[in-house]
Amino acid sequence: MNSPAESLTEQPSAADRRQLATLDPNDPPWGLPTAIAVWLASVFLLMSAQVIALAWYVHQQYGAINPRMLAQTVEMDPKAALVSLVAVVPAHILTLIIAWITITRFGHLSFRAAVGWSWSEHMGPWTSALLAVALLLLGGAIIKIYGETETFLDRIIRSSLAAKMAVAFLAAVTAPLVEELVYRGILYPALQRAVGMISAVLAVSAVFAVVHFAQYKENPAVFIAICVLSLSLTLVRAKTGKLLPCYFIHFVFNAIQAVVLLAFNDPLRG
Repeated sequence: MNSPAESLTEQPSAADRRQLATLDPNDPPWGLPTAIAVWLASVFLLMSAQVIALAWYVHQQYGAINPRMLAQTVEMDPKAALVSLVAVVPAHILTLIIAWITITRFGHLSFRAAVGWSWSEHMGPWTSALLAVALLLLGGAIIKIYGETETFLDRIIRSSLAAKMAVAFLAAVTAPLVEELVYRGILYPALQRAVGMISAVLAVSAVFAVVHFAQYKENPAVFIAICVLSLSLTLVRAKTGKLLPCYFIHFVFNAIQAVVLLAFNDPLRG
């Protein structure tokens, strides 16, 4: 699979152009069971990678593994927090591999054609970036109105400079690509074909938000902002039939916050 930067600049190959005529992002070559399996695998990899890494760290440092200790250790030990964040990287890499296999059938199909990795007529880079900024401002307004409380993620971010940098990297580099491929690239079109556009938009938006609930459950305002982001991204996918605008909106949304986080030590959202 091409990197995001390459995908934004390279022109489709002759083989890709031929496949554009036969592959429809809204009628993907995978079914709903496969899409659900990919989503479940992404969640399992994310959770298991962090648990295994933390269990290893706790055993090395404290000589015993108590499941109840893991979350507490992350908050009390800055190194444990960093270990849990670093463990996300291999989970994301494995998820990308699974997504690529599912989308291209081991490279036999065009990635661009299968997921709609191109700009829409009415949703190009500038429009996508402006929408990302608008969503960021709307999220900030929601938080301002309803107030803000510290979350588990906030405490991890403040545990060390390394943890802050790791969160910024994950948010800006790997999370937007992984999440858009899984939720809007693979899960949405399979659901849309099975239950229709409206039901698919609502279902994917809800699933995406629920997966983020653990991070932001202590702050309802931030969770509402995440729900708005999720719904907006899924509506863009539904209306344009393209995944690239969704990825770029998500990337800009997270990248701006990553820069703010690194520059001003503010909590990261999204």
